[in-house]
Amino acid sequence: MAEAFGGVALSEPFAEEDATATLVKQLSSDNFKTAIMSWLPQTTSGRLRRYSVSVESYGRAEYTRMHLDDVVEAAIHEVFPRWHRGGAGSLRFFCKTDPAMSFVGVQIYAGIGGDNDRMPGSLRSHLAAGLLSLADIRPSDTVLDPFMGSGTILNIASATFEAKQTIGVEIDSEAFGIAKNRLADHNASLTLGSFEDIDLTKLPKGTKLVSNVPFGDKFASVRTDNLVELVGRVTRERIPFALLLDRGQAQYLANRVRCRVKNVLVLGRPAAIAYITPWV
Repeated sequence: MAEAFGGVALSEPFAEEDATATLVKQLSSDNFKTAIMSWLPQTTSGRLRRYSVSVESYGRAEYTRMHLDDVVEAAIHEVFPRWHRGGAGSLRFFCKTDPAMSFVGVQIYAGIGGDNDRMPGSLRSHLAAGLLSLADIRPSDTVLDPFMGSGTILNIASATFEAKQTIGVEIDSEAFGIAKNRLADHNASLTLGSFEDIDLTKLPKGTKLVSNVPFGDKFASVRTDNLVELVGRVTRERIPFALLLDRGQAQYLANRVRCRVKNVLVLGRPAAIAYITPWV
């Protein structure tokens, strides 16, 4: 199946005013039209004269979800006045916003990942891409996933974000074998073992941490103090990172290393993303 990810038109931090207010201003600019035109050749949608809009808003923002929905729709009508909302094969626009950052994008593909994403506990490709985006992964970066599982995050980091190097650690031998085969053509350094054995002093300077930390009934929980030590190395250097993990651990981590936490649902289970972006 194809990966699901979005083309993002407007995705910048705003320090002087509410991010949503700035997004609303930019939706009326030529940047929005330019972005839409660049997305259309990539979409698999058959009837591009129809569209849908999905809005998610977190935290205190100047605009309600209903208001944002109206703003996005008005911007679409301004660019393509003959388009209509709804119907099969419509192009899906999505808007996500919180007081620190807002963006509008489109759904490029309708799938949710390949066969390797279906292993129990494995992260879906589009979620991995979201975490890597939060960590601001660039082609010059080294990405560390200390709970790499079948290697979804590192695969997306190399193939989509073009990360220079990836480092992965996994304690489960079956998942490790899948990751090793999956990342054979990438510049990946992989270790079968525990994340607690990572020598933090030997990590390349500026290594960015992106991972799906095991949580839930089926997986042994990670010791929180060891997780704090690992994340502490990254935060002391103010390097962006993003972790999907248990909500309780995320809040404890935030109290210790002063990162942000956003509560999410993953396959119906409560979870959280702990992160530091380049703009925090």
